Amino acid sequence: QAPLGYGDDGIRTEISYGEDQETKHPTAFFRLTFQGKASDQYFGVNASVDDGAVFHLNGKRIGSVRMRDDEETPYHGIKVSDATARSFAFVSFKRDLLVEGDNVLAVSVHQANGSSGDLFLDAELLELSLKDFGKLKRQRIALDYQLDLAEINNAFAAKRQDWIATYRAAESDEEREALAQNQPSPDDEIARINRLIDLYSEAPPTVNAIGTLMSFGAVRPKHIDVLLEYHIQSEKLTDLCMAAMYAPDSARLLEAIMESSPHAKVKGAAAFARAKQLSNAQNPKHTERIVKLASQAVDQLGDTQLGSMAKGLLFEAKNLAIGMTAPEIVGTDLEDVEFKLSEYRGKVVVLDFWGDW
Repeated sequence: QAPLGYGDDGIRTEISYGEDQETKHPTAFFRLTFQGKASDQYFGVNASVDDGAVFHLNGKRIGSVRMRDDEETPYHGIKVSDATARSFAFVSFKRDLLVEGDNVLAVSVHQANGSSGDLFLDAELLELSLKDFGKLKRQRIALDYQLDLAEINNAFAAKRQDWIATYRAAESDEEREALAQNQPSPDDEIARINRLIDLYSEAPPTVNAIGTLMSFGAVRPKHIDVLLEYHIQSEKLTDLCMAAMYAPDSARLLEAIMESSPHAKVKGAAAFARAKQLSNAQNPKHTERIVKLASQAVDQLGDTQLGSMAKGLLFEAKNLAIGMTAPEIVGTDLEDVEFKLSEYRGKVVVLDFWGDW
């Protein structure tokens, strides 16, 4: 009786992990025999697994969930959060793999490491209409895509953390200088993300994938084209606009979002990001355009953190450009005597701002 495994309160059939808590069995194998019949419906297995799993039907592999390709360790599962692991993924198979009479569904569940505290499998065999089958297939792609992105991000974060630890442990300036010249490169992660985008350009997680490339400084015109063709109406573009703010050649994306997105907050985020780009250019010719975009962002973003940032940018554009009269600043000196910035008009004044965050 499922759920099967160990280390979870919901387990109904408990199995052994071996004799060593730190070196648990890397894999557990399960099989179920069920009766097949002729059908024109669509089939698949809806499964919740922790950490990863491979599925076979009548001896033929039909799919997998969260499995890494790594020959250096017997632990092939990919570790994710408990909430993600407990979500269901759909593995489909062709109707002609079913036979009349006995059919065998076999599942191997794989740990991510030997010290993992649990192993879990819950699954159901589904017979579906074409409409429902299509929905589950899309959900499965989106789920696996998100998990792939999480694994890629985690892999680079681990490399980065290892480098930081080594840098901090360096005993001389010479060592630190050498390490600074050899910071970890995201080239492998960028290649993997590009493969996902090429395979699943229309899938919703592509917005997150391109956002990650922007953070790596690796976005290309083809990625902008994918966003414009498939995702211009996505609500997820709000966060991507913030990444696009510092990405090269992203102005046309932000302008297109402002023109075509049906979501006010997405349009506001694009307006703020574009205004910030123009502000960073420090060209007085852009001041009027910055004020217009920042005002639009304030109206569309409302009382949000990003809206507050837009208000700050609007104030800056209206009051802090070179040649403008500085706004009044009132403070107290070391003797708690109040003074104003305007009292120093005509003198050379140095303003030293300190922040604590």
